[in-house]
Amino acid sequence: MVEDNTLEPQKAANPPGQPSWWRVIKSVLAAFLGVQSKKNWEEDSKSSSPLRFIVVGLILGFLFFALMFLLVYIVSLFIDV
Repeated sequence: MVEDNTLEPQKAANPPGQPSWWRVIKSVLAAFLGVQSKKNWEEDSKSSSPLRFIVVGLILGFLFFALMFLLVYIVSLFIDV
C-alpha cells in the first residue's frame, strides 16, 4: 500500500540551525524598527551562521536609502529647487 503524505505540511529546505528567509526578513525589519524582542534576538543568535542576516540587512538597508533618495527626488521636482 502506498502512503499518502499530501496532508503533511511542506517544510522549506533549510539547513539545520538556519532560520527560514521569511523569518530572517521579519527579524531584520523588527531590528531596524527597534522592536526586536530579547527572546527573538536570542533565537536568532543561535543560528549557525549570521550570513542570512547580513545579506538581508544589506539589501533592506539599500532599499531604505534608495526609497529615501527617490522620495527626496520626487519632492524636489515639485518644490522647484
